[in-house]
Parts: sequence; structure tokens; C-alpha cells
Amino acid sequence: MIKVLKIIIGMALLAAVLSNSKLDQLAELIANADFLFISLNIPLYIISIFISSYKWWLLVPRLSYIELAKSNFIAAYYMIFVPGQLVAEAIKGARLISDHAKANQVFCSIFVDKLLAFISLIAVGLFGICKEARIANVEHLRELLILILLALCLILFCTPYLLSIFDNLSKIKTLADNKFWQLVVKFIDEYRDIYAELISRKRIVLASLAAGLVFQLINIYMISRLGASIDINFSFWTWAWISSILTTILMLPISIGGIGVREGGLALIFSLLGESVEKSLSFALMLYSLTLMGALIGYAVDLLAGVRKAPSD
Repeated sequence: MIKVLKIIIGMALLAAVLSNSKLDQLAELIANADFLFISLNIPLYIISIFISSYKWWLLVPRLSYIELAKSNFIAAYYMIFVPGQLVAEAIKGARLISDHAKANQVFCSIFVDKLLAFISLIAVGLFGICKEARIANVEHLRELLILILLALCLILFCTPYLLSIFDNLSKIKTLADNKFWQLVVKFIDEYRDIYAELISRKRIVLASLAAGLVFQLINIYMISRLGASIDINFSFWTWAWISSILTTILMLPISIGGIGVREGGLALIFSLLGESVEKSLSFALMLYSLTLMGALIGYAVDLLAGVRKAPSD
């Protein structure tokens, strides 16, 4: 029922954007797109996934880098079927748990990795929006990005203290006698210790942040090339804050594969920059084509992984 509701929400948002656009102009923009720009993104996309896998591997070197890279490729495939990027991350973690490691180790590494990646994303976006201070319409977005960045840093460093609350809760007699609660507390205690150990390795955290920045810059370059393919010529730093805002929106699990949310978010952002709904929709389609390309590569990796695993089963 919830999944159906999310499909309805996505379709309603998409319909609302389409109803405010001129379909003939939209078709013309797509027909005139330079697909050479799109094809050039394929090797960049693959490189970005390997960089993303490297920054994750820094946090959990006991796991195979190749397995982590495979999981990232496969997660891109599942992302088009699930609500929000966070659900795809959970699926990625579940795949690794069944094959390689304990749940708390895997999910802790994913949580820290995504948190550091999000900090990198917002930091790049904030820098971009400061570079574009001349655009009056985005002043409030700068304040929003600052608040998000501060909140992420607080989460990064305060999570062990928040998890320690469960130590006190576990001492409540009615809870302490509950076997399920005992398992939950044990899991959280182990998770807290692993998390604290991870973020105490400052060089590793900084290296992961640096790799995250490189990953974000490559992604920004890719979407700027997509924009150029349909004659949308924003500056690199404008694309940086657009990417930050859009990625934040797409993390919300309110539609399947981001359909409707992506188009509505871009229509709003482009309107702040004085661009038409048709251009925002055509760019959304270009962006979704990149998502589908990533999903296709992920499906191929998943298929090959299944074929290689089958003889040993």
C-alpha cells in the first residue's frame, strides 16, 4: 500500500510539472540534444563509482574493494525501483552481510561513508552558492546549506553519545528482561564501538572526505555536460549547488526512483534561475537517462556476479 502511494505521489508531481509545460517545445529540446555529451559521461560515471568505492573501502579495508565496487554498481540498478537513495543503500548493505561480514560492521561503514559523502556534497554546493552570490534568488538556499552542513557535522561527531543513551535504557528492569531488547542493545553497543573507532581515525576520515570531494566534482562535471547537451549553460559552480539541493531532495523516500520529485525539484530550481519549465523537464530526462545508464551497468554487474556464483552453489 505504501509503495502504491509513493507511485501515486511521483506520478502526481510529474503530471503537475507536465501540465505547466509546452510539450512541443519540450520535444524540440530533446530532439536537438547533442547525445555525444551523454555518451562521454559513460566512462566518467564508471570512474566515479570506483572513486566512491575507494572512499568506502578506506573505512572498511577488511572487505574486498572489488566486492564494494560491485555493490555500488548494483545499488545503482536497484535505485530505479526503490523509494529514495537510502533504501538502495540498505539493499547494498544486506547483500554484503549475506556474503562477507557482520551487520553492524557493514551498516556502520555505509552510514559513515554516506555521511562523509553528504558532507562533501553540501560543502561543494555551499562553495558554489557563495561563488554565485550575485544571484539574489538563491540567498535563502545558502542559509539552508549552512544549516544542513552544521547538522551533518553534529551527527558525525555526536552519534556515539546519542547511542550511549541505550546503555541507560537497558538498565530499566522491564526492558532488561526482554530478550529482544537485549539483542537490540547488544547490536547498538557493538555499532557504537565500531562507529567511534571509525571516526577516531582522523587521517582515514579526511582521506574519505577528499575522495568524496573528487567524486562530487566529477558528478557536477557530468551534469554540466548533460546541461550543455540541451543548451543549458550554467557555470560549473551553479551546477554545484543545483546538484547539492537536488541530491538532498532525491534522498527523501517519497516516490519510486525519484520520479516526479526530480522533475518538480528541477522545475523549482530552474525557475529561480529564470529558465523555463521545458528546459527543466528536458534536463530531468537527460539526468534520468544517466540514471538508467548506471542501472544498466549495475544490472550487467549483478548478472555477471550471479553467473560466477552459480557453479559454487
